[in-house]
This record gives sequence, C-alpha cells and structure tokens, in this order.
Amino acid sequence: MVQGWRSPYVLFYNIENCTSIGVVTAIAAPASIKVDFEGNGGHAGAVLMPMRNDAGLAAAELSLAVEKHVLESGSIDTVGTVGILELHPGAINSIPSKSHLEIDTRDIDEKRRNKVIEKIHQSALNISRNRGLKLSEFKIINQDPPSLSEDSIIKATESACEELNLSHKKMISRAYHDSLFMSRVSPMGMIFIPCHKGYSHKPEEFAAPVDIANGVRVLALTLAKLSLT
Repeated sequence: MVQGWRSPYVLFYNIENCTSIGVVTAIAAPASIKVDFEGNGGHAGAVLMPMRNDAGLAAAELSLAVEKHVLESGSIDTVGTVGILELHPGAINSIPSKSHLEIDTRDIDEKRRNKVIEKIHQSALNISRNRGLKLSEFKIINQDPPSLSEDSIIKATESACEELNLSHKKMISRAYHDSLFMSRVSPMGMIFIPCHKGYSHKPEEFAAPVDIANGVRVLALTLAKLSLT
C-alpha cells in the first residue's frame, strides 16, 4: 500500500436487517481469546466427584462467566461468544483432562470491551484455582480498535439514498469486515442492504434481487459523488 494513499474505500454488503439501505457509521471493535485448562482426567466411573479436577467443567463455567461479564457491561453493544469448545480425550467414559476455548468479544467501545476481557481473564484464574486446575494458556490473539466511517462517505451515501428515493438509516456494523483494516490506510464507508431476518453465515441467508439492485445503485451514485470531491 502506498504511504498516504487516500482514495475512499466503500464496501457493499448484505448481512444486516435494515429497512432499505443501511449507512454504516462504525465497525465494532473485535477481540479473540484462546484459553486452555489442564486437569488430571481419569475414568468416569472410578474417580469420585470430590477427587476430580475436571477441565470440561472449567470450560463450561468460563463459558457462563463470559455471558455474565458481557451482560454486566451495561450496554447492548457488548457481545461475547464461545465459538469453539474442545474436550480431551473426548470419550463419554473419560473425565476431560484438557479443555480448549476460543472466545470472541466485541463492542463499539474499546475500553468497555477491554474491561470485559480483563474480567474473563480473572474468572479463568479463579476457576483454575478453585477447581485445582492449571490455566495453561490465556492468550489474546487480536484486540483491534473500532473503526469509524469517513463523514464525507456517510453524507455521500445518505445523499445518494435521498436522490434515489430509498429509505435509509445509520447503523453500526458488529461484524468483522475488510473495512476495519482498510480504514487504517484509507477513508472508509459501508453500505448494507436487507437480508432475510438479518441472517448471516447460515443457509437461510438471502437478499432479494430488488434489494441487491438498490444497493448497487446507491453504491454507484455514492462513488460518483465522491469522485467530485
């Protein structure tokens, strides 16, 4: 990328539940965490409950702690997901000796998200200590800041919608997009169109041809307006 390159970057996407056109003002700040617990394992019948150091239960407890800390943030914009949870050795008659979690946390407020991450870390430490386990890894894989859309792109998109007689509303993107990274080197904007029930990353995801066409028209007119500035 050429240093100082300032051409606008505008992304057209179809994942959001909006009336007609969604004008994105910001992308939420995402973070990813990997967590590993290690216990003793053993046979499910031979090891009595008071003698266990169950890494699977530690993972389950931390999963609930993620939900608790997110809900306690006080904002609807704070979200957390345990998207991966793996147990070893993975047999019905074996107490898990190891567990692995991967956690996704997001918020439009970076400080609030980071506070949630700190609480998750403290919970992981407490759980490992209380259950007699080893917290062998708590690693933040990425911890990106939020990204704001360029004001000139927002205004150009809104103006395009008005000229085309299409309803629109300002929105925050809570999903990860290339725009998050492009905003570090270029003015950024995003245009959303309606998707069936707001579905994304699942078979039911569907955008009507008329909505796709409207989105393309808005994108083209937005770029035309930006070319004149």
